[in-house]
Amino acid sequence: LSVRALAVGCLLFVGTIQYFFGYIEVYAPMPVFLLAFSWTGWRSLAREGSLWWPTLLLLCGVFMHVMMAACIPAWIYLCHVQLQAKYPRLRCASRYLIALTIAAFLGARYALGLIASLHVPWLPLFSDAEQPYAVFSTMHLWEWVNAQVLGAPAAWPLLILCGLAICKKRRRPNTYGIFLILSAGTQLYGSLTLNFMLGSRDWDLKCFAGISVTLVAVYGVARLVGSENYPGLRRYLLAWGVAFSALNTSPWVYINHTDRSVELLDRWLNDDPAPFYLTYPPELVQGMLYTEARLTNKALAEFEQGMSRHPEDARILYNAAVLC
Repeated sequence: LSVRALAVGCLLFVGTIQYFFGYIEVYAPMPVFLLAFSWTGWRSLAREGSLWWPTLLLLCGVFMHVMMAACIPAWIYLCHVQLQAKYPRLRCASRYLIALTIAAFLGARYALGLIASLHVPWLPLFSDAEQPYAVFSTMHLWEWVNAQVLGAPAAWPLLILCGLAICKKRRRPNTYGIFLILSAGTQLYGSLTLNFMLGSRDWDLKCFAGISVTLVAVYGVARLVGSENYPGLRRYLLAWGVAFSALNTSPWVYINHTDRSVELLDRWLNDDPAPFYLTYPPELVQGMLYTEARLTNKALAEFEQGMSRHPEDARILYNAAVLC
């Protein structure tokens, strides 16, 4: 198989492929807009396409979900390259613009945390006695790392190999690499800090960066790994990436479409430390999910368990009465 075919295979088995298998959230267009933005951005860098295409796709992606706004620094870099080519005198000014944009993006989360009216729907940065689950708490960092492994299982070992190749060959990333690294880096940062209070149920947003991370890994392998002495090394590494990603993602998709997901959901909700589930009892949340899935008996069992633990919670009593 060619390197391009194997690269496509790596992308087909990223964790976010779960969006396309009956996922309840309407997130399926996000990977499409992200891949189209990356492709048209590459064509813009190669002077084979207009900058208007990645601009339009970025705006459409942000309209679908604010997480796509993490691509703005990469879009600013595209503008910088275009300005540098047409107006060499603006080279320094455009570099400062990129630096200011990245700094504003990195600091946005902390600025929001200082505004009391906007602090409520966001996780706090650091844990305290009242809310132990925070952005930089051990539990949240562990969930975030787990989501990155689920989202791009083969990309991280490949990125380590690319880093070793960079150190050995002393090669700096070109414009294509910088564009992909900016996109992946800001998405990783956004998935860590711009996270809401649903805990592990926000895996869909945490895993979203896996697409760009996989693009960086595949591009790095294609550009940096291999030589005349080892012409097939790129294909071997990418074939391993396809197989490893398939072994990770395929069972995940399968479990979410069988009754085994019920057991997973039960452990997921009852052990989740996110403050959302401290406000809403897990029996209430799981019972409502069962109700939406028309699993009435299981929903009533959850509500009965919730009434024994929270006898004064009117929400559990109301939802149980609706089913009776």
